Amino acid sequence: MPDPAAARRALIDRVLSGVEDWEARWGTVADAHLPDGVEALLDEYAVRMDASLPFYHPRYAGQMLKAPHPVAVAGYLAAMIVNPNNHALDASQATSPMEFEVVRMLANMFGLPDRAIGHLTSSGTIANLETVDDIHEASETMTLHLEPALDIVTYFPTLTSMRAVDSASDALLHAGMEDEEDPVFLSSLRVGAEAFAALHPVIERDTESARVLRSVLMKPEHEHSIAWLAERVETLADGVTHRPGDPPGAAA
Repeated sequence: MPDPAAARRALIDRVLSGVEDWEARWGTVADAHLPDGVEALLDEYAVRMDASLPFYHPRYAGQMLKAPHPVAVAGYLAAMIVNPNNHALDASQATSPMEFEVVRMLANMFGLPDRAIGHLTSSGTIANLETVDDIHEASETMTLHLEPALDIVTYFPTLTSMRAVDSASDALLHAGMEDEEDPVFLSSLRVGAEAFAALHPVIERDTESARVLRSVLMKPEHEHSIAWLAERVETLADGVTHRPGDPPGAAA
């Protein structure tokens, strides 16, 4: 299997070579001033960033986060070094025409007229309805909280009271994060008793609110990992809802 990190590094090296060739056309400039101790600061930065969760990996299905595609990393890095500003054509003679091309492609994609204009901003959600369906359709261990609209799915361990749901959801969240061998990273959402009871009237209303689990399945990598992710969540749910000696499927 190709090494994604090596492929990303090769793309970065390629675009940096192009930027450096462009810079060389204009003659030398004074060396950039680097503060004393910058190497140590960068080493400290790397250590502190180690606390980040693996947003790029299918194991992470918590918030709406994803590492950019390697091609996007390379393109962004090259443009960042040049640092054009697309507010005026006299300052962005290379990148503004690229923006026009992309906007034209998007307009064609949506069937907009030729006169349609637009402007690029940061991106939003990639809807992935099929994978959302896969994660909740066949589960007896988990109950769907809300029918998902796009790529955000909310669910909770199938239990008989709101207090039990709250406790088990929190326990499942932490069990997934703290498993060093096979971690999975979710997030939680607190739902008021009235809203929860309106959706799940058969569950006993014995507390003022309950936490449910929340997953965002926006990464293309999730498409091939949904079965594993669903199985992993169900295994964790079994672990937090079953007492020792309980038969499979028994829940409090």
